[in-house]
Amino acid sequence: MIRPPMSQPPLLERIDAAILDRGFQPIADRLPERLPAFELGMSMQLGAIVLDVAADVALGLLGMLSFERAAFDALSWTIGLLFYRYFRQQRGLVRPGHANPLRHGFFAMRLLAIAFCVVSAMQSIGLHGQLLLPQLFNSTANLVFTAGIYLMSCTPRPPSVARARARAEG
Repeated sequence: MIRPPMSQPPLLERIDAAILDRGFQPIADRLPERLPAFELGMSMQLGAIVLDVAADVALGLLGMLSFERAAFDALSWTIGLLFYRYFRQQRGLVRPGHANPLRHGFFAMRLLAIAFCVVSAMQSIGLHGQLLLPQLFNSTANLVFTAGIYLMSCTPRPPSVARARARAEG
């Protein structure tokens, strides 16, 4: 009986896994125990929302923010805060020493985040003057969001032996 060759995962999954395993997992492994990668990623999500607000404040100060744009961006911030709340609720699923179940759940979100980073970087090309500052805030917000979602997808380290022993005794 002839067996079909092992198929490889699709290209996007391999690229995402390489970014996650070779780029962000080593960073997550080097973080101090008191700052898990998931918590740092959560902070980055909130920071991305703040940077997005800063972009609109800059546009407003320059007199370039229409009512429609402000209403749309307020809706975007609301969605961002809802995502943040959802991420906080999922925190309990991520346990030290176990595989991160959100790694697969956040796959599509990581791909979309990369796409938004590419689009915002392309929009920044050729900008100058007053439009550059708000676009830089927006591009930075997209980068921070992407890095945060990747850190939240990393597998947490098992607790140190000394800490585990202290928990067992206490």
